[in-house]
Amino acid sequence: MKRLAQSAFFALTIALLLQSCFQPRTEEEQVQFLEDSATIQATYALDELDACVIGLWKMDVYAIESKFQDLNITPSMQVIAPSELTMEFRDDNTFGLFGLVTMRMNLPSGDYFELDGTHSASGGYQADLRTITFVGTVNEVKYGTMRAYIDGELQEGLFTDENAPPIAPPVTGFPGSATYNCSETQLTLHYTILGSDVTESWTRISP
Repeated sequence: MKRLAQSAFFALTIALLLQSCFQPRTEEEQVQFLEDSATIQATYALDELDACVIGLWKMDVYAIESKFQDLNITPSMQVIAPSELTMEFRDDNTFGLFGLVTMRMNLPSGDYFELDGTHSASGGYQADLRTITFVGTVNEVKYGTMRAYIDGELQEGLFTDENAPPIAPPVTGFPGSATYNCSETQLTLHYTILGSDVTESWTRISP
């Protein structure tokens, strides 16, 4: 059982790393964030902005699952509720992505494993009406406790720090650039990563 659980845990962590999802900054981090933003601007000289992409966008669980399936990892894994991501493009050429993604790995027996990943990223961007380019991106993933549902019973604490597989930053899978289509209500990003063509579909929350 533990060997099977460890294999599932490893597969889940790889899948979560590929999601590239993010968490918002706290109020205390805002001063440092503004300093970092100024550094990004000075380093990359970002100046192209598409007013359409500026604002707050949401990717719901169905859109995240669709993106995950584009990655062609394994049909036994899926994204489940309450997964949700939020992305903000700001008018100072900085962006933030944040959210929680819960992955489930289904076993032939009908049992399954679940693992939450809270992801965060920030950096600079520019958009020229066709391509969004991301620069200076910083990523982080924080994992919750893995849950195993075996024979209808919940099991937790299957791993210790000593026997859990290592997870090394940075997060794999955040694109350097993406082509995009933007409207008043929808933002769609298209890019290729790890040999897969990926589409991300976002719905506007606010301007």
